[in-house]
Amino acid sequence: MMALHVRAAAGFAIGALLVTTAFLACSKDSEGGSGTNPAATEPEPLFRAIEADLKTTCGGVNGGCHIRGSQAPHWLGDPDAYVSVK
Repeated sequence: MMALHVRAAAGFAIGALLVTTAFLACSKDSEGGSGTNPAATEPEPLFRAIEADLKTTCGGVNGGCHIRGSQAPHWLGDPDAYVSVK
């Protein structure tokens, strides 16, 4: 079980890094300056971009782990995972 959590945490970190990099790259204008893309600085769009993967990886069967499980922190809990994780 611990190995699963370590892999999930590593996957989350890598995914968050990739999403952040993609958003920051998209926030540059054609002349290389900073654009005005709010997604590059706002955490919610970054979370929403990887939310489905997090729920699949960390939620457990039928949400039995980090969504509504009895033994684990509900950091992906209903009704809104973003509110729970904050």
